Amino acid sequence: MNLENKLRGAAAVCRRGIHFNAFGLVWLLAGALWLAGVGNSPAAALIWHGVNYANNYWDTNGSDQNWQSGITPNFPFNNGDSVTFNNNGFPSTNVNVVGFVQPATITVDTSVVSYAFTNATGSIIGPGGLLVFGLGKLTLATTNAYSGGTTVSNALLQLNSSTAAGSGPITNSGGTVYVNYGVLANSLTCFGTATVTNTGHTGGIGMLNGSGTLAINSPGQVFDLTGDMTSYGGTLIFNSGTFVRFNGSWGGTNAGFDLGSGNLALNKRTTSAGTVALGALAGGPNTSLSGASGSGNTTATVYSIGGKNSSTVFSGTVANGAGTTGITKVGNGTLTLAGTNAYTGSTTVSSGVLAVTGQAWPAGSATIVVATNGVLDVSGLAGGLVTLSSSQTLKGGGTIRGSVNAPANSVILPGDGVGVLTVTNAITLGGTVLMELNNSLVTATNDRIVAAAISYGGTLTVTNVGPALAVGQSFQLFSGPRNGAFAAVNLPTNGANSLAYTWTNKLSVDGSIQVLTVTGGVNTNPPPIITSLNGTTLTLSWPTNSGWTLQMQTNRLSTGIGTNWVDYVPGTTGITTTNLTVDPAKPAVFFRLKY
Repeated sequence: MNLENKLRGAAAVCRRGIHFNAFGLVWLLAGALWLAGVGNSPAAALIWHGVNYANNYWDTNGSDQNWQSGITPNFPFNNGDSVTFNNNGFPSTNVNVVGFVQPATITVDTSVVSYAFTNATGSIIGPGGLLVFGLGKLTLATTNAYSGGTTVSNALLQLNSSTAAGSGPITNSGGTVYVNYGVLANSLTCFGTATVTNTGHTGGIGMLNGSGTLAINSPGQVFDLTGDMTSYGGTLIFNSGTFVRFNGSWGGTNAGFDLGSGNLALNKRTTSAGTVALGALAGGPNTSLSGASGSGNTTATVYSIGGKNSSTVFSGTVANGAGTTGITKVGNGTLTLAGTNAYTGSTTVSSGVLAVTGQAWPAGSATIVVATNGVLDVSGLAGGLVTLSSSQTLKGGGTIRGSVNAPANSVILPGDGVGVLTVTNAITLGGTVLMELNNSLVTATNDRIVAAAISYGGTLTVTNVGPALAVGQSFQLFSGPRNGAFAAVNLPTNGANSLAYTWTNKLSVDGSIQVLTVTGGVNTNPPPIITSLNGTTLTLSWPTNSGWTLQMQTNRLSTGIGTNWVDYVPGTTGITTTNLTVDPAKPAVFFRLKY
């Protein structure tokens, strides 16, 4: 740098807020000394001017003064300055970052021209942030280390390396982020309608926040969801792509997933069993949702769908991966399955409505659970009727809209514990019906099936899971018009304390059963222990052997009886006498009978 340039640079420093006076030369010299690194300079607000078209350097040594400060051109950049790139930089829009530059803030206005920050040896560092807006593109081709975050507002941001946007979060508000190297390393917050486009072989996003709609384009590529999505409340819309994988992410309760109208397949690459949350699920007929994918990944997967409380239609296929897949409907909305489903895990309707239409009944799902707050809508199937497969179990205390046919080898278990299963139309029973009684409960005392029409058949088995029953107690098992007869009815015949029951079967009359007699039982007052001593042989006996166990504990007389009772002879409920040898040298032994 010649003397003229040095003086120009020093004078520029003086113009940053130091006024000339009679000692201007001194200030000038001080400015020159500052350029040498001795003094300090106030931060400036600079606009990229790019007068040096040959190099377009952005550096800190003042060799290329490609900036404008106010109306002053040919200004150098110093660390701590705030910088703006706009149409004033044309045609110098390819900015070569040389060395480490540390701006306070970076603003890029692409309304007229697009910019690219290049040069593999340069890097933007420091706590500052970057804002890009307009309709053009900013390309970050360098490896950067700034930590203040990046905001994209209705603009295009292309990232050519995993650290191109530094270490801070990216906020995308109506803009597009192009990722052409792999998975986005920065956390991403979306507002409005934003876009991420993957131009690499395997791309993806990490942590996702915000409430906006995020459109994802990944044509012909694999797209990975790798980070925490629990704070995201918007909807992911997949406009193009082949495979999308949960590869570290477990979804989000309020995150919607729209698989689009193409051939997109969504699966779980994460190699551990667990539940993946889909706040909502939508997709066309060629899309699919499946479980474990990838080499050696055979873990079970459950998709919890509906936490956004919205209603959606999924016309694709739900299938197993390398491990089983199951679905759980949650939330207050309606999830309609309209495709062909081949998964074999459980189907649970915890809340809201799960509707199945066309050919969507999951015949391979071993267990169908309709909880008390859930509705299974089968009215969209042919004839408004679902026929369970021979291996299926239908259970729960919720509501089924439509009709049910339960053929041989199927199982019906009404109630959540003890409760009521409601069928709005007809139910035909041809397999096994399992019901429970429990008269200790305040509300329902037995399982019950309520339907517009009930056809008996197959086997009914009733089990008492509560306290002893009493003569005259009646239990309403079926409510609604009835016809037919069960091939076999198994009612409780034995109860606690060796009670025996007989019943009045009124199933064909009014759908109930009633306790007719109660006999037997054991007196639960402790019987006496009878002792006799013959030499050193002590005989203990008692008059009953039903339900009583002989227990003992050994203590010194000074200690007395404690709480450490143990069974003297395991299984003594089957005997009424035992012998033991008296040894005066040993401590005292205490005996009791326990029911």
